[in-house]
Amino acid sequence: MHTIVFRLIALATTAGSLAACGNQNDNRAAPTDWLSTDTCALVDSSDLATVFENPAQVRATRRTDPTGPFCEWTSMAGFNSLQVGLMTAPPGFENVKPMQVRSFGIGGHTVSVGSEERGNCNVGIFYDNYRLTISIHPDRAKMAGSTANCDAQKPLIERITARVDQI
Repeated sequence: MHTIVFRLIALATTAGSLAACGNQNDNRAAPTDWLSTDTCALVDSSDLATVFENPAQVRATRRTDPTGPFCEWTSMAGFNSLQVGLMTAPPGFENVKPMQVRSFGIGGHTVSVGSEERGNCNVGIFYDNYRLTISIHPDRAKMAGSTANCDAQKPLIERITARVDQI
């Protein structure tokens, strides 16, 4: 269920952000072969510790679907997760109205916030021909007290984005 919701949010944010971004040139070029990227390798154990109360009991699921590679870490109970994906943007999405809550900058990238509520944060970062999507649903003990939940997750988003930049 989390995966379906993540993909729908990512798709909606992609559509809206593409329309909002237009011809902005603030995002870096895409890696040469991003479809072969191991998205699970974009997150390390210290990153998991910022999302999960007991990162040793988190399981990762790796897969590639028609939109690109994807990795999801979930708690044993299945209520909390961290999802990272690299997705292509289907043709015509540049004509869809924006659906982002807000945006902010990290490392020369525009980060489009698709949603942030109840401690959760869903963002997308656009590259030339793909989009990095990150969805963070932390354990209650790891939730930020702020209503701007993605602000609290900026260090994690920045670390993941920096790793993608090195591909």
